[in-house]
Amino acid sequence: MNPQGYSSNKANKKEELLFRQLCYRCFRPKKNCLCSDINAFDTRTRFVILMHPKEARKVKLGTGRLTHLCLKNSEILLGVDFTEDQRINRLIKDPVNYPVILYPGENSTDISEFPFPDSDADQKKILVFVVDASWTLAKKMLKLSTNLHDLPKIHFRPQGPSRYVIKQQPHPNCLSTIESVYFLLQELDKRGMEECREKHHSLLEFLDKICRLQLECTEDASLPGYRKNAVTPSGKKRWPDKSRYPGKRQRRSVCFD
Repeated sequence: MNPQGYSSNKANKKEELLFRQLCYRCFRPKKNCLCSDINAFDTRTRFVILMHPKEARKVKLGTGRLTHLCLKNSEILLGVDFTEDQRINRLIKDPVNYPVILYPGENSTDISEFPFPDSDADQKKILVFVVDASWTLAKKMLKLSTNLHDLPKIHFRPQGPSRYVIKQQPHPNCLSTIESVYFLLQELDKRGMEECREKHHSLLEFLDKICRLQLECTEDASLPGYRKNAVTPSGKKRWPDKSRYPGKRQRRSVCFD
């Protein structure tokens, strides 16, 4: 190999190594680290994100972890059945807290139109449990976690389709975790139960930044990766040509999880 070719090959390896190194805060490659774009802010409301282990594996695209990074008054608890979780049980029993679950359903209160189920909610600290999982897994988590069964459920009316375009939602009204928290804070702010002062807008700005970056990466032919061109600029998944994969690989689809 000539000196020019050796130098070029060595530079490419260094570039690839830099691309592979992770930031252990946002779990993005250090080359595309998003930590400088995180504008963490404080809230009156305490958010506890109940994250399913499968959701925890989505280190780059899962918005539950990114939501936690944006909210100072938040924490993540990992698990499926939280019945015996001492941290959750202490928070629920604490008399200063008013615990609710952000989850739509038959017995859920639409706070976009109705007040909180209990009139003394204004006198306590709002504690919101946010279930971070697919709809199927979230339903299972709530069914198994008997200590959450008696907590009031709340939801809001989405103001439009999800802006998380790099993931296909099962229904037009489904939102990502970071969007759900944004709209909840907006509703609480309208009721005077929060003092957002537009700080919560940074949640959607951060989400838009993630989507733009991911779409740019999928369209950049110079970058390595087996998920190349898996998503179109409109956010729809682009399925690969299965004829390129003989045998069993024809049954495998390449998409964002």
